[in-house]
Amino acid sequence: MVDKNCPQWDIADPSQALRFSTFLIAIRTRLLRDLKAEFKKIHGGLVEGLKKATEEGGVGSKASRRFRWKLTQQREEEPLKSMLKALKKRTEAEKREASKKDLPPLHVEGATKD
Repeated sequence: MVDKNCPQWDIADPSQALRFSTFLIAIRTRLLRDLKAEFKKIHGGLVEGLKKATEEGGVGSKASRRFRWKLTQQREEEPLKSMLKALKKRTEAEKREASKKDLPPLHVEGATKD
């Protein structure tokens, strides 16, 4: 469902939090049984991870990285930075190719943000 054209939400912003909740309702409606089964598989690890993060010093600790849910926090993480750089390179290459062929370039919103 989120494989292509993956949306981004900053849940600290009320309007984006509302959009995210709407997305979650859609997932709940369509995939509830499958999600329950997957969550049961990882639930213990999440609880233990949260306890460990709390014991090691809270939000700033290494163990708490998986609980950083704000978009601004996620943008500081290397995997997202690498992905956005690769997306920016690909978008620029597509623009160059499109200009050679006199075609409008494909536009990917957010690809130029670091």
